[in-house]
Amino acid sequence: MKPKKATLSTLPLLAAAGLLLVAATPLAAAARSRPIVPAPRGFTAHLTCDGGGCPEITRGGSTRWVLADFGARYEIVVGNPSDLWVEAVVTVDGRNILDGYRASTRSRGYLVPPHDTITIEGWRTSSQDVAAFRFTSRGDSYAGRVGDTRDLGVIKVEFFPESAPRRQWIPEEPVPWDLESDGARRDHAGKSAGEAAAPRASADSRCASARCLGVDGGQNLGTQFGESRWSPVTERDFTRASSRPAQVTTIRYDDRAGLARRGLLPTPRYEEPRRWVPDPPDYPYYEDDRWVPPPSR
Repeated sequence: MKPKKATLSTLPLLAAAGLLLVAATPLAAAARSRPIVPAPRGFTAHLTCDGGGCPEITRGGSTRWVLADFGARYEIVVGNPSDLWVEAVVTVDGRNILDGYRASTRSRGYLVPPHDTITIEGWRTSSQDVAAFRFTSRGDSYAGRVGDTRDLGVIKVEFFPESAPRRQWIPEEPVPWDLESDGARRDHAGKSAGEAAAPRASADSRCASARCLGVDGGQNLGTQFGESRWSPVTERDFTRASSRPAQVTTIRYDDRAGLARRGLLPTPRYEEPRRWVPDPPDYPYYEDDRWVPPPSR
């Protein structure tokens, strides 16, 4: 059974009141209360290429690389195993696939029903159509045509669950507040946070180094603003449970030569022939800035 088409969200209104309520709960009372259900996780995202599976390579147990075939049309399949609606904000090559801008905290996304899956076929050009995703050269990619290849070859999906009522059990008897133990608890929390800061900083440094070495400078392929495809969506209001995503999934892609240069595949003995890819069609005059504008030819 083919996954459902996507449902588009309106601009979310961030609801922080629930988070403030939790932060203001005394630690001693919270210890005896029923814990608040954490944000759901386990959301999924993967690519399909020309209607089939895309070969994937995992590096270091976390980084996912897709072996991309030049000219292949691909789709992004997003799954939601939770009991809540979730908004999936998708960026391709650093550009939001709904409006074409750089990603920000106000970027819109697609809504995925509980325990369901949607398929995203391309850059959204209207409420009825998209421009297909196709692997293409750097210069022919949408990012290349708009002059921003900083995140070429990177697909990112940020998941924002919908705000839902949260119940908290109140203790029957008041719990005395222990200032001494509370101070010790705060000291311990501060120490733990300080110890965790160092590994996070080193990880960011490695990520920056990797980006300088290959993510952009050595990237062979990007995503084309391809042919128009009919893919209607509807819109409805949506309120995020938090301004921060509950989960972020990143998928990188490149051709065989690019993956070999990164040490993920053996170096090919000869250059693979590239199939012909049609130029993007001449789209009509664009006047709705809610959707992705066609790139310059």
